[in-house]
Amino acid sequence: MGWPSQLSYIKKINSYWDKFVSSGSSEGIDVRPDILQSWQRSYQNGVAHLRLEAPTELSPDQLEQERQANTHLIAAAIPILDDLAQLLHGSGQVLLLTNARTTIIEMRADSLGFKRATELNLKPGSNISEASRGTTAPGLATLEHRPFTVFAAEHYCEAPKKWSCTSAPILPAVGQTLQGTLTLAGRYMIPHNHSPGLILSAARVIEERLLQQYWQYRSEVLLAYTESSLRMRADLIVATDHYGNVLEASTYHHPLLLEHQASLSMIPEVQVGIQRLLNNPDLARSQMDRVEAPLVKRKYQLTYRSIIKNSTFYGLLLFAHSSSDHRSNQRSVSTSLGKPLSNQHPAGNMPPAHALVGSAPAFQHALNLALRAATSNAVILLEGETGAGKEGFARAIHHASSQQYGPFVAVNCGAIPKELIASELFGYAPGAFTGASQQGHSGKFEAANGGTLFLDEVSELPLEMQTYLLRVLQEREVIRLGSHQPTPVNIRLVSATQRNLAQCVAEGYFREDLYYRLNIIEIKIPSLRERPEDLPYLIMHFLNTFGCPNLSIQEETLHALQSYAWPGNVRELMNVVERSTVLGPDIDAVFLEYVQSRTTAVAAKTESPQQDLFNGDRIAQTLAVHDGNVTLAARKLGVARSTIYRYLKENQLTLNRHLQSPD
Repeated sequence: MGWPSQLSYIKKINSYWDKFVSSGSSEGIDVRPDILQSWQRSYQNGVAHLRLEAPTELSPDQLEQERQANTHLIAAAIPILDDLAQLLHGSGQVLLLTNARTTIIEMRADSLGFKRATELNLKPGSNISEASRGTTAPGLATLEHRPFTVFAAEHYCEAPKKWSCTSAPILPAVGQTLQGTLTLAGRYMIPHNHSPGLILSAARVIEERLLQQYWQYRSEVLLAYTESSLRMRADLIVATDHYGNVLEASTYHHPLLLEHQASLSMIPEVQVGIQRLLNNPDLARSQMDRVEAPLVKRKYQLTYRSIIKNSTFYGLLLFAHSSSDHRSNQRSVSTSLGKPLSNQHPAGNMPPAHALVGSAPAFQHALNLALRAATSNAVILLEGETGAGKEGFARAIHHASSQQYGPFVAVNCGAIPKELIASELFGYAPGAFTGASQQGHSGKFEAANGGTLFLDEVSELPLEMQTYLLRVLQEREVIRLGSHQPTPVNIRLVSATQRNLAQCVAEGYFREDLYYRLNIIEIKIPSLRERPEDLPYLIMHFLNTFGCPNLSIQEETLHALQSYAWPGNVRELMNVVERSTVLGPDIDAVFLEYVQSRTTAVAAKTESPQQDLFNGDRIAQTLAVHDGNVTLAARKLGVARSTIYRYLKENQLTLNRHLQSPD
């Protein structure tokens, strides 16, 4: 915006402003709709339009309390503020970080910027919300949760009409509750064409730092929770993050908990006490609450423990003790029924990130990378062995993305017959083929519109389908079989494979151009044998999941489990834990029997002369060991059945031939 147009625009807006503040009428006022609406709210709220300075509402002690309550935001933002301050030095512009109530908690400026800001009483502790200061960019960004620029005469109050300010909201790692805003303000004469992009990019970097920070803190809280669960006994133990969201609970069925489709939360009577501690974590040592669960009319005594490291509040542990001996009664009922209580809890309704438990560096690296990638729209490729948790990672990515409220659609590409893959993925028009529905059918891409499509075992897609998939990714539209009408789709694509896709490309089984399209962000998920230190945490998690939080295993048993290879990875471990809860009460014996039987079986196969039948060909060997049973062989090798059939076809082999002994 050059000088002539600036002066002309300012003069026009000033005339409209004079007319508006004199009557409050919007008739004939030709300003931006967002600005006019803000003027109207400011007028109705009685904001003094002739105010020359921003009110300072907080005393030094109150400001310090506010800063303490926003330590996570400040820690994430300070490096960005400092870098921007160096970049803008000498410009006279001011950088402001506000909290969710639009109170300034951090400020950066050069000497000229500080001098000009002081004239407006613009400093930490000042509230610059719309209700207090009229139309401002941070006030609008706080209200609307989107970036705003307010230029000169567009401000409602007199004092900042020589200023221009650009503000972007800062959203947290989880949920959509506003954390604060980042604002660049200065005299309107200073060039500002790039200010919106600069501030929006900086705000997104702060959000990414908050996300990384959140998952680091979450990991620490879950480790503290696991240790407490091993040492302490309570009717209910709950871990929350520093926002008060439930991360884990010793049982998902308790009258103090509320179950939602994708999360758990505490009942309102408990949430009040938690909120009090979130604002002042140091009170956790002395706070003790007594609440009554409304549904069962049972009273509980609540105690708390804050997880604080290096003066930083990470989260909270809650311990609930009933006045009755209900816990032991519940356990005996569970045992007498012969199956765990948690079978009543559908797996699809469990909190999606709960199964992502572990502190091993390789696992944490993969998880942090996945959640950083979730903040973008980039296509993600997950690589890992069967049972390692690829779908769990995909669900975590979905719930950490901007499309978390859309559908999550999972497709196992290796489980769909070749002739049905096209119609299953892309849908078909009415009467597209013999037997097709007369109404037509939408495919998985359309079903996932607005959300996430998870293509598991993407390496099993036939080459002709790979061509179609590449086109869909490039055009972002689907054409149903038998139709010429494209349907736009807005999806987040996450694909997964247990095979090495680069090797598949080299062998001609996978298109190279599709490989590079799917492999924008590649995440390798470690197998369970690569992170044996996570076994105790996973076992505790699954015992909680299956309604047996009071069970535990001996250290000798744990050593035996850590020495086992776990070819089925986390899924195999989960199945063994569930088995132990059903066949108990001596779960150590169940674990040891399982591991010993599997170790003996592997040793027997290794000694079998059949291992030498086919010159080291693993597929042929495995088929021979399993008497030609493709399902068992595929499960042992960790591949889809279609992979084995394709191998047989390409090598012109038959199952009968594989079962013949050599001459």
